[in-house]
Amino acid sequence: NVEHEHVDYYKNLAEVQQAFRELAQQVREGGVVVVNFGAPNISPILEGLTVPIVDYGKYFDPLQKLTMPGMHNQLNAAAAKAAADFVGITKEISKTALQNFTGTWRRFEYKGEMNGAKVYDDYGHHPTEIKATIAGARELYPDRNITLVFQPHTYSRTQELFTDFVDALGTADKIMLLPIYAAREENTSGITHAKLVEALQKNNKDAKAFDSFEDVIVEIKTSAGPEDLVLVMGAGDVSHLTAKLFIE
Repeated sequence: NVEHEHVDYYKNLAEVQQAFRELAQQVREGGVVVVNFGAPNISPILEGLTVPIVDYGKYFDPLQKLTMPGMHNQLNAAAAKAAADFVGITKEISKTALQNFTGTWRRFEYKGEMNGAKVYDDYGHHPTEIKATIAGARELYPDRNITLVFQPHTYSRTQELFTDFVDALGTADKIMLLPIYAAREENTSGITHAKLVEALQKNNKDAKAFDSFEDVIVEIKTSAGPEDLVLVMGAGDVSHLTAKLFIE
């Protein structure tokens, strides 16, 4: 999960890696750094570290039962097992605890049904997160069409990772895009959610731009049914959309 991210602060992947390296160097004596040796972009972070390093890839178990779908959650489980093992928690306890873990706030969080459609809420706002969460949703509901409601987070991220966003968003069956959440930024590039929609439509994707939560809610209530899964994603105030959906 080490990629070029927070592009308003880090100029490139190397700066992100350096930040992780500085974090790893702060691990105290008796501590450990838990990583997946098989993950890309890891090696430069680990070079010259003097603290113990545990490869959580060795703890990966495809047969581990989880309530949360997706390969990303299987990898999270492996990391948790590695950390638990290091502090002396038995594998049996770890396995049972993970099997019973029901997830956390805004990580593929089930919110209810709307006209028979399953509605989930998720914090994901990076292309890799979007793609992984959609893949997990398809794993859990292979027969449902996925409607993705996405609010891009920051102009710089949307501009810098534009092509990756188009690729990730396009893995949904239907894409509903809200205006970009500015957070701490001014729009100096002229990037808009409409430009993402235009690029998706050029790839023959079912994509549409919306200007407000209210417009999205009307569309969901009008078009979603028992054959659908509605996935609301983003790190901005889109977190309030599902509550509005069930109230209005």
